[in-house]
Amino acid sequence: MTKEKLDNLRELRKEIPMWQEALKNCTDEKTEKAIEKHLSEIVETEREVTKYILEYPDPLTRQLLYLRCVKRLNWNAIAYRIGGGNTADSVRKMYERFKP
Repeated sequence: MTKEKLDNLRELRKEIPMWQEALKNCTDEKTEKAIEKHLSEIVETEREVTKYILEYPDPLTRQLLYLRCVKRLNWNAIAYRIGGGNTADSVRKMYERFKP
């Protein structure tokens, strides 16, 4: 797993509603298949990332990765959910220092 793949999932998941809407309005079979393929790739990427996170040994890092990459929460929300006196800045720095 690469940090780039973790970061990309956050952005890819933002695309899902856009492509689902495009699929509803699509009249071209070739384009429809391309959109469906892209949506499937997003789902597969999410599966891979989630599996990686579940297998990560440190529970704090697991929470951080899941909340940021899969749930797409902002730093303030992550700090609140993790608790323990963490701030938005501290969880952001933890994430920046994380090396897969």
